[in-house]
Amino acid sequence: MFPKLLEVAGVWIQALGTFINASGQTVIVLEKDENNVEGNSLALIGNGVEAFGNSLQAIGKTNTEPENSDGILGAWLQSAGNITNSYAAYQIIRGFEIEGLFLDLFGDSIQSIGAFLESLSHLEGELIEAELASRGQLLQSFGGILEAIGVLYILKDNMAEGIQIQAFGSYAQTAGATLTAIAITKDFLSTEST
Repeated sequence: MFPKLLEVAGVWIQALGTFINASGQTVIVLEKDENNVEGNSLALIGNGVEAFGNSLQAIGKTNTEPENSDGILGAWLQSAGNITNSYAAYQIIRGFEIEGLFLDLFGDSIQSIGAFLESLSHLEGELIEAELASRGQLLQSFGGILEAIGVLYILKDNMAEGIQIQAFGSYAQTAGATLTAIAITKDFLSTEST
């Protein structure tokens, strides 16, 4: 039971982190400034929270479904991507915008790959709400891609559109993480009640 509970806690912690990150992206859009300290501080914290949640998921999956290599690898990749994004926000706060943006691009890409792998693993697994969990992860993967595209726009000196695309991607990740958390929680509750 404990490893499954770790996974449930992890998905909700990840969802909280995506919300904090989306809040930071919203501040950046409202201030129209990619270098906004408040927005980047929220992004740093949010991505750190997400990384912690992903790590709990990976540990839980390793103990409950050791054969689920796609899901385990996907959770670790998302964690690594989020750690990279946290460091990217830190670099931007320190004034190293270009370095931070390239790190952010890399982190978003890694997150997207991780979420896609987790999406596939849900379809191959035995979750009661496997389709909902898979869709949530696909939405997170799409959000990561959008955030990476937003960074590319900013790097090409199109900041106004870039930060809006990034914000939209962060909202997609929040929605996806929440859907996945609901699906995994439903599965946990139904298996614990039987």
